[in-house]
Amino acid sequence: MPPASEPHRGFFAIKRAMDVVGAMVVLILTAPIWIVAILVLHLNTTGGPAFKHPQDPRLTRIGKWLRAYSIDELPQAWNILRGDMALVGPRALPIVENVYEGRQAERLSVPPGLTCTWQVSGRSEITFDRWMEMDLEYVDHRTIWRDIVLLARTPLAVLGRRGAM
Repeated sequence: MPPASEPHRGFFAIKRAMDVVGAMVVLILTAPIWIVAILVLHLNTTGGPAFKHPQDPRLTRIGKWLRAYSIDELPQAWNILRGDMALVGPRALPIVENVYEGRQAERLSVPPGLTCTWQVSGRSEITFDRWMEMDLEYVDHRTIWRDIVLLARTPLAVLGRRGAM
C-alpha cells in the first residue's frame, strides 16, 4: 500500500491534545503504582541500554512483574507531557540500539510513542524486521482514528502480557 499523503493540518494539533490529556490521565490514575515502582528502583544493579531477555539479570521478582505489565513504561507519560514523545508512535529505543538499515530510519521522522502496532501485536514475539515494517506502516498511514484504535487495544495487550518480557 503506498504511503498516504501528509496528515491534514489539524492532525498535529489534535494528536498533541490527545497526548497531553492521555498522559495526564495515565499519571493521575497510576500515581499509587508509582510509589511501588520507586521503592524497587534502587534494586537495579546494572546500568546500560535496555535489552530484551527473558532472564534479564537486572530484574527482581517485583521488577519482572512491573515489566510484564508495562508499569515500567509509566514514567514515559512525563516525556509525553513535555512533548518529547507521543501516546502513539514507533517505539523509542536507546541510542545504542538505533541501528537501522535502509528505509527503517524513516521511523525516526515521527515522535516516538508509548504504544504502536508492535506493542499490541505481540511485542517480543515479533522479529525486529517485522517490528520495523509495522512502524513504517504506521508512519506512512498515521491518522487520529488509527491512534484511537491502537490506544484502545493497548490495555488488552498489556493485561494479556502477550510477548511481554
